[in-house]
Amino acid sequence: MREILFVAGEVSGDLHAARVMRELAARGAATRFHAVGIGGDEMRAAGVELVEHVEQLAVMGFIEVLEHVPKHWALLRSLERRIKSGNVALVVLIDYPTFNMKVADAAAAAGVPVLYYVTPQVWAWGADRLERLSRTVTKAAAGASEHLPIARVTNISRTVEELKENNIWTVGLDERAAQTYDSVDYNMDAALVLGGEGKGLHDLVKRKCDFLVSIPMLGKVPSLNVSVAAAVVLYEIVRQRRSKEVASNKK
Repeated sequence: MREILFVAGEVSGDLHAARVMRELAARGAATRFHAVGIGGDEMRAAGVELVEHVEQLAVMGFIEVLEHVPKHWALLRSLERRIKSGNVALVVLIDYPTFNMKVADAAAAAGVPVLYYVTPQVWAWGADRLERLSRTVTKAAAGASEHLPIARVTNISRTVEELKENNIWTVGLDERAAQTYDSVDYNMDAALVLGGEGKGLHDLVKRKCDFLVSIPMLGKVPSLNVSVAAAVVLYEIVRQRRSKEVASNKK
């Protein structure tokens, strides 16, 4: 039986990959292909045989990065051999660009189709690598960004001021904030302000936000990716507004 190879190098990617696997299983792919890959407990529960757990790939500081280099290199070589064996029918990649683009290169060289389900954020990761992405990836999931209006601004601090001048409350997401994200009443015109991956909000931007909120973390996970954190808060905003709408309709 040929394989579908998943590679999700982070906890958030594990969740996305598990959803893909469940959808494939619902379409009967589980009876025709054996799913293997790098991921976490969610992928395992969805039916993916793990060759490496995502927790083993987590690195926090410079020393940890150096210690993990041989492990990452050996794992990459193992995946390349697996892909070259001819037994892999499809490679599914989720984010984790530095590692996964090397996997995509190996798959392209072996003629194996690649689905990049959550592509790297090219604008932040390096626009010069877009050509490489198009050369090695067979299909990239569009995602919501393809359907949302996007405005580019040059100064976030000034933009926050302009939003406030137009009676829009600004809510900054900061992992050190004392107020939790679900304690704010979002039944107002509001803008969610997010920081850079790994760096967070600039101090000047934080000072100009009307609210600073955090997402309480559980277990061993110290923080969330910016996109995941945004989704958590946006869901809470929608939940509150729908609850208010439902309550109003019952009156």
